[in-house]
Amino acid sequence: QKVCILALDISASVRRAMSASVRRAIDAKIENGDYYDAQQMVKTAFRRLGAKGQLAAAFDFCVHSAGELSRAGEHDLAADLGKDLVDALVSAKAAPSSENLGLVEKLVAGIPAHAAVVAKYRLLNSALKWSAGESSHGHPQLHRLAAESYLAEEDFGKCQNHFVYCGDGPALAAMVRRWRRKGYANEQDLFSLRVLLMLLALNDAMTARTFLNDIAGDVISDGGKLSEESEAPQPV
Repeated sequence: QKVCILALDISASVRRAMSASVRRAIDAKIENGDYYDAQQMVKTAFRRLGAKGQLAAAFDFCVHSAGELSRAGEHDLAADLGKDLVDALVSAKAAPSSENLGLVEKLVAGIPAHAAVVAKYRLLNSALKWSAGESSHGHPQLHRLAAESYLAEEDFGKCQNHFVYCGDGPALAAMVRRWRRKGYANEQDLFSLRVLLMLLALNDAMTARTFLNDIAGDVISDGGKLSEESEAPQPV
């Protein structure tokens, strides 16, 4: 698969900061399928822009290039650029503003479920550490991004571990409904109980209340058989 970076897709700040020859060289590498070489050229250009203090252009260029690599199916290379992005945010002592969080979200959004799993979650963990100045556990927006990524892969345990920091009881309830279909009917209430105890341990009574209000109306079937919606037993 061949992908060409279009100049119109690159922000005006990047076009001003980078020479046309560099952009053309990267375009050619991607178009010819030389994805690793293209990524290395992006890394070099990214570092040079950062060294010149052109951080906004550097960040935009990194996210744009990662998107092009993802569209070519090179998700590991894209996630690796994301790690460079977070490292640069840390080095610049950039705050986890909505704009900077949006950069991480946009980059991760290009990586589909089950792709570049190790690199993607390494990137998200690094981003959470960077954002820990905003919250001791990391920014809720990044926890939601991680939770939704795990949810798309049906890794419910890890999804839960991030959703509890999002302050979103109804979203937690929706996740639990999906997860408990995989358990025995006489264990399904334990899925809800576990989440509720986690929220109370975090002293998040408000989210615990909205979660409980949302999940409390569900009818749990009795007995030890699998419910009709259950897919396979998965003991809590």
